[in-house]
Amino acid sequence: MDPVNSLSQVLSVLRRQMSERSAKLGTQSAVSQSRSAESAVTGDALLEVQRKVQERIRALDPNDARRQSKAVRLFLEGVFSHEFGDSMLTDPAFYNLIDDVQTAMESDSEIDQALQRMVKELSEKI
Repeated sequence: MDPVNSLSQVLSVLRRQMSERSAKLGTQSAVSQSRSAESAVTGDALLEVQRKVQERIRALDPNDARRQSKAVRLFLEGVFSHEFGDSMLTDPAFYNLIDDVQTAMESDSEIDQALQRMVKELSEKI
């Protein structure tokens, strides 16, 4: 499967989970109100997210036992900063959110398998 398609699928799941979480909390951010879930990442923007994530994943030590987990985290950081702006990177709560999302996604076997495939494809594609 093409890494862009894998990335798109995982982004779709991530958006759905974030929407559900916002609905449960009874809130919706200005960013999510201004973007439709279907069109948030398309075309060139998707390729740019992919390129940045690939660079960061490739920089990881291939012999690191935690490489997969770190790669997923890099993916989530890249997606969230793209979706909600780089200003999130300076918010200390941002990294707690990444932890929560990563734990939730990895606890679902179907999503975890998709994440693993995507990370593998992103790290191999040149």
